[in-house]
Amino acid sequence: MRIFFGSQAVLTRDHTGTLRSLSHDTRYAAWKPYRQVFSEVVVLARVAEGVSNGGDPVEGPGVRVVEVPYFSGAAGIIRSLPRLLRFFTSTINDDRAVYAARIPNVLGMLLQHRARILHAPFLGLVVGDLYGVLRSGAAGQIGKALAPISRVVTRWYVRRADALHYVTARELQRTYPPSKSALVLSGTDAEIELEDIAAAPRDYTTNPPHDPVVLLTVGSQNQMYKGHDVLIDAVASLTHAGVRVRAHVVGTGKYHTALSERARAAGLINQVVFEGHRTRREIRDLLEGTDIFVLPSLTEGMPRALLEAMSMGVMCIATSVGGIPELIDDEYLVPPSDARRLSSAIRKALESPLDMTVATSKQWLRAAEVRRNAAAGHVFEDFLAQIRPLVRSRSGGRR
Repeated sequence: MRIFFGSQAVLTRDHTGTLRSLSHDTRYAAWKPYRQVFSEVVVLARVAEGVSNGGDPVEGPGVRVVEVPYFSGAAGIIRSLPRLLRFFTSTINDDRAVYAARIPNVLGMLLQHRARILHAPFLGLVVGDLYGVLRSGAAGQIGKALAPISRVVTRWYVRRADALHYVTARELQRTYPPSKSALVLSGTDAEIELEDIAAAPRDYTTNPPHDPVVLLTVGSQNQMYKGHDVLIDAVASLTHAGVRVRAHVVGTGKYHTALSERARAAGLINQVVFEGHRTRREIRDLLEGTDIFVLPSLTEGMPRALLEAMSMGVMCIATSVGGIPELIDDEYLVPPSDARRLSSAIRKALESPLDMTVATSKQWLRAAEVRRNAAAGHVFEDFLAQIRPLVRSRSGGRR
């Protein structure tokens, strides 16, 4: 039995023709629990033109990619919709398969529609809140206007899923509740390697912040919802207030040039360091030299990058979106898209190394608790196994 997975990731081809992804969730190793339950994982994804050797391979034994007609942005989705519909109708015809996608996800919505036509079960992985992104203004005034509609559509999409995996313990469940008949699993699927867990949280009283203070953020720049622009503005505010800081920004994507220009225009060439794509080992090395990890996202589910920083014993400041309030105390949460409040939170934290130590200890322990309760490994595999019988029970029947 196969599982078809609609991915929002944009893959690239390297010089050998190997398909690669910068997304942790799409690399070959990420499909391990699916490979334990299904005979084959078929990844439906767009492939960018040109050659790039960055990222990790996607395909391997039991995993192959089917290329989806390429589109970019909201306008590109609208223009490509007829082609996408023809693609799904002609390519996706296995009524003995399971279909899955992360939510929110345009390809996932089309895949769910196709699954219903085939009377096949659909698994939705609820990982974020599109409403939060649009409401923040990240997609402009048109996005703000569409925000309420996006919430209604996403709720409808979620309630039509046969099985749901929420990466939060409660936040996304309240906003996007499942149907009464759906199979439901809650908890992050992020598996943190032992080498990425510090033996103890950092003691800032004996190991004080650097001069300049080192900040770090990690996230894709294919969309603006990771808030890298907000961090740049916060660094400008801190610099203006006389606080010496240097922010390292890990990530790449179509907005990389715009973000670089924003830092240049603000005179922050030396204060904002764009690291580009980095491997997990390289990110761990960066975390070891970081004073404060900052996640200024406009929306999140249960962010892996934040859990990794907490597990490494580094103090974290983040926005109060998605599942983040389940991880961080209110004192170190800030509203999204608010560079002033972010810079104030960083300044306040730096005033007391003792308070930083206490906060970091609590965050480190909280990360350990989340890891213990994670819906990863065999827990997630068992959940996937529960979906398989739905194929047999619905074969040849109306839904």
